[in-house]
Amino acid sequence: MTAAAAFEAARRAHLQQRLDEAQTLYRQVLETTPDHAAAWHYLGLVLHQRGEPGAALDAYARATALAPGRIDTRILATMLLRDLGRIREALDTIAAVLAVQPRNALALNLRGALLLLSGDVSQAETALRAALAIDPQLAEAWHHLGIALHRQRRWRDALGCYRTAAARGATGYQLQHNIALAAEAVGEFDAAVTALHAALRAVPGNASGWAHLANIHALRCDFVAADAAFARLDALLQQPADGADALVEPFLLLFAPLSAPARAEALRRYVAQVERQTAHLARPQRSPHAGSRLRIGYLSPDFGEHAVGGLVRDLFAAHDRSGFDIAGYSLRRHEGDTAARIRAGCDLFRDVEAQSTEAIAAQIAADGIDILVDLGGYTLGARPGVLALRPAPVQIGWLGFLHTHAAPFIDAIVLDEFVAPPAQHHLYAERVLTLSGSLFPGSGYPAPRAATRARFGLPHDRFVFASFNNSYKLDAPLLDAWARIARGAPDAVFALYLPDAARAGVSRAWTERGLAAERLLLLPKLGLAEHIDRAACCDLFLDAFRYQAGATAMASAAAGLPTLCVAGQGAAARLSVSINGALGLHELVVDSADAYVDAAIALAQTPARLAALRERLAAARTASGLFDPRRAATALEAVYRRIAAR
Repeated sequence: MTAAAAFEAARRAHLQQRLDEAQTLYRQVLETTPDHAAAWHYLGLVLHQRGEPGAALDAYARATALAPGRIDTRILATMLLRDLGRIREALDTIAAVLAVQPRNALALNLRGALLLLSGDVSQAETALRAALAIDPQLAEAWHHLGIALHRQRRWRDALGCYRTAAARGATGYQLQHNIALAAEAVGEFDAAVTALHAALRAVPGNASGWAHLANIHALRCDFVAADAAFARLDALLQQPADGADALVEPFLLLFAPLSAPARAEALRRYVAQVERQTAHLARPQRSPHAGSRLRIGYLSPDFGEHAVGGLVRDLFAAHDRSGFDIAGYSLRRHEGDTAARIRAGCDLFRDVEAQSTEAIAAQIAADGIDILVDLGGYTLGARPGVLALRPAPVQIGWLGFLHTHAAPFIDAIVLDEFVAPPAQHHLYAERVLTLSGSLFPGSGYPAPRAATRARFGLPHDRFVFASFNNSYKLDAPLLDAWARIARGAPDAVFALYLPDAARAGVSRAWTERGLAAERLLLLPKLGLAEHIDRAACCDLFLDAFRYQAGATAMASAAAGLPTLCVAGQGAAARLSVSINGALGLHELVVDSADAYVDAAIALAQTPARLAALRERLAAARTASGLFDPRRAATALEAVYRRIAAR
């Protein structure tokens, strides 16, 4: 058989998916004609399909050397390098394609997808828009552009791109899941649930989809549906799986009722993904710095109007400059007063939103940071890949993700004795560094102004129980407890802040428990100053069980509103325990739902006792130093010195 005949036979076998036969025939061709570029190309493709990536890349390299102008070989090599996580090499390979064909829409789309993987969202958007300017029918590019916009929190634009991708013929689980994520972000919850159900019909064992569905049901306070989705997720997390379909966003672990094995597996998968994505990125070389002061770097996506931003607003300026230099690295650009005060409080402040993961790590290392404090963890907008590249010799987590990170790139987590008593240190894979006082820093909360209840639609002659928690923190056991309190304090009303999406679910749960609808007052969201005024008009804040109030409980304390809580398991279920502990209001911390019910009823029935509590709270706000930024800075500095000395 001639080489030409063997090549044609190989192609027929290949097209019919007879891969063993095709591989044998391609090799026969190459034995007699080693400079047959097409045979090397298709041999590489067969090896790629058979799961032999190293041999496939070698074959693609031979084909490219023989036929440098053959673009499809380079594109296949780029895709294989991407699948192997070798993003830098993939970007170099696709750059060679674009040097020859700068208007190749497929290559521009692939470059955009690779830039997304590298964390360079701004450049990714540029490449993808260029691809679509050339070929507006390219559905995959619309999908990738949606992802780029999504990561910039341009939710509505992202949703439009995803829907355009679907209209152009794109299908698959990931597109439907992304539609659901964006639809949720813009408040289209019904559309989000519809998209998720479509995704899960296609891939019913997808843990990521079930996690998202459970989260939406929790946000909507559809407790029955949420519990069912969480149960399905728990089962899936205890089955062997890997890849993107098996990933669960770890933020869910702060409130999801999952078993310990499921929680550990969710973290293992997520951390493994972070490490895979950064395995082929360059590890930065740290630049030494002169002087004896410790350089502390704070890394966060939330240096603006966010719970974390509000808490740290005045912290950085309060650090002792005789011992510390302070750098801030903002993973998302913010404007406004809070952002300006955070920026002004740093000796060095860098907006790094548009930079790649590799570039951010290199910058931190070049700045000579001694201790990198991650305020994002695994929350929205965080970049754990930066920490995986080890830009600082010591890397610790604090404030933003109060849960074990279970990652080799996090050396310790900063907590306090209230959220992490020694008996619960086993819940954390990393070392626990214990702050004195509360882990929450205090910034200048406005004092409550004189206000009447009528201004906020609250009755002047009824005891007002309040809740200002995010809706996903609520659950059926909490509503059961509130129902018992309502029966024990029949003249009281319950004033709840709830987003629109959660109101029907809570109202339904309320009436299903036999409670009168007029006793449930649903409150709108207010700005901080007005929220504090409204909180001051209430009598008692009933905190959630599974994920307690943090910044919200700090605001309530600033308003003079006592917070009743149950000391739970894990930091998220002990946040207001920390605040009450720092204020010395230990009687507001109970150990069970029954004690919570009894304490709430007793306070509603004994106005003098409640008044005495409010007087003690008012005195403790100043005496405890809870709202003094220097108090928090001093406590953190002691921790930094301890860990640096090791």
